[in-house]
Amino acid sequence: MTLKNGLLRLNRFLGKASPIAGSPEDTAEAATCQNCGAAISRTRRCPACNYPTNYLPGWALSGRDRRLITRRRVIVSGVILAALLFVFWLNYPFLPNYRILLFHQPTTEASSNSQLGSWTMAGGDLAQRKLVPTGPGLDSLPSGTLKWSVPTGEGTRSGPIVADGKVYVGAYFRMLALDAETGEVAWSQSSSGPIQTSAALAGNRLYAGYLDHRLRALDLDTGEVLWEYRAGDIITSSPLVHDGILYFGAWDNRQYALDAATGEEIWLYEATEKIGSLSPVSDGIMAVADKGGRIHLLNARTGQNRLVYRTPKSTIAPPVIAHDHVYFSAGGRLYAIDALEKEVPGQYQFKRVWAQLWLWQVPGVPRPAGQQGGRWRFSPDGADSSIVGSPAVSNTRVYVGDLKGRLYAVDPLAGKELWRFEAQGGVYASPVVAGNTVYIATQYGYVYAIDGSTGRELWKLELGSEVNEPMAFANGTLYIRTADGAVHAVE
Repeated sequence: MTLKNGLLRLNRFLGKASPIAGSPEDTAEAATCQNCGAAISRTRRCPACNYPTNYLPGWALSGRDRRLITRRRVIVSGVILAALLFVFWLNYPFLPNYRILLFHQPTTEASSNSQLGSWTMAGGDLAQRKLVPTGPGLDSLPSGTLKWSVPTGEGTRSGPIVADGKVYVGAYFRMLALDAETGEVAWSQSSSGPIQTSAALAGNRLYAGYLDHRLRALDLDTGEVLWEYRAGDIITSSPLVHDGILYFGAWDNRQYALDAATGEEIWLYEATEKIGSLSPVSDGIMAVADKGGRIHLLNARTGQNRLVYRTPKSTIAPPVIAHDHVYFSAGGRLYAIDALEKEVPGQYQFKRVWAQLWLWQVPGVPRPAGQQGGRWRFSPDGADSSIVGSPAVSNTRVYVGDLKGRLYAVDPLAGKELWRFEAQGGVYASPVVAGNTVYIATQYGYVYAIDGSTGRELWKLELGSEVNEPMAFANGTLYIRTADGAVHAVE
C-alpha cells in the first residue's frame, strides 16, 4: 500500500493522476448507473440494464487534472521562457532596425563604385581593394612615361578621381576639374578652406568633406554647391556612396549616413575616437576605423554595431574588405579580422575579467581565448614594424608598404609573406593593382611598376616630390598627387 500511495503522489505531481489498479482511488472513480442504480466500472453501458453511462475518462474527472496551472507546467514554461530570453539577449543587437528601414530610406540608388575606364572615389571601389576594374582597358597599362604635370597651388591631402575625361581634385581653397588628356583646368570652384579629402562621384554630383565641418554636394559640371550638411567637427574622411546613401566620418567620433540626393540624415553611429579615414562597404557590412585603434563593423543600412575589434595603437588609413576579412594597419602591423563575426553583448568585458584572473594565476583558470574575430597579424620586424598605409587586395595577394620603403606581398588567408620589394622612400600611399601589375609611389617621389607574382621591378619614374595620397587609374593612365600640390598623369 505504501508503494502504491507513493506512485500515486508522483503521478499527481506530474499532472497525470492515473490511478493504480485495485487502489481506493480506482474504486472511487467507479460510477452508478442512472437507470438501475447498479455499480458500474469504466464501460460505456451498464452491464445490468445496458443503459448508456456517458462515462468520462479519469483525467477529465480528476479535479487536479482540470486545473490550468500545475507545478509541472510552471516549471516547463519557466525553462522555455528562460531559453527564449537568452536567445533574444544574444541576438537583439543584430535584429533589423525597422524604424530606419521603413522611415529613413534613400531616394536614389546612386553609387560611387568605379566602373571600367573610371576611378570615381578614393581607393577605386566600395570595398577599398584598389583594384582596376577588369575589361578591355587593361590591354593598355602605363609604361612609365610622364604625360603631363599641373601645379594646383599649395599641397593638400586630396587624391585625384577620374571620370568621363575629367580629373577632379581638391586643392588649396578650391575644387578643380582638369582635362584628363591635357591637364588643362576645366573649371575651378572656390571653397571655404583647403580640401583635405578625396572627392567621390555618384550620378552627376561630387561629394567632398571640408575643414569647416561641412560635407558638400557639388554640381559635376560647375562645382557649385547644391546642398551641404554640417557635422560636429572637421572632416578628413573621404566619402563614398552606396545604394543612394552617402557615408563619411568626422572628428566628432561619428560615422554619418545621409541621403545622397538630399542630405537628409539616415543614421548616425558613435565611435570611441575620431574617425579620419574612409569606411569601406561590402555585402552590407561597413568597417569603420577610429583613431583609437578600433575597427567597428556595422550594418551599412542601419548603422547597427556587429563587432568592435580593439588594437593598442592608432588606425589612420582606410581598412579593406575582401575574402570575408577586414584588412587594416595599426601600430605598424597589418591585421586581418573576420568580416562576418558578431560580438555578443558583454563578451569583451567577460574575456577581460577572464584574462585578469589568468594573469593572477588563479588555480583552475585556463588561458583565455583570443579577441573575437581575430584571424592573423603580419609584422615583419616585430614591434618595430612601420606598416601604416592601407593595403591593396587582389584575389591572391595582399599588397602593403611600410615607411622603410618595402612593399610586401602577403597571403590573404594565412598572413604569410610571399615576397618583398625594396623601394627608394617610404610607402605610405596605397598600392594600385591592375591585372598582375602593382603600382606604388614613395615619399622620395618615385613611382614603381612591379610584377605582382614575383616582386620584380618593371619600371621606375621620378616625380620629384613625395607621394602620400591615394592614386587613381583610368584608361591606362595613373593620376598622382604629390606633396608640392601638383597633379601628374603617367602613361
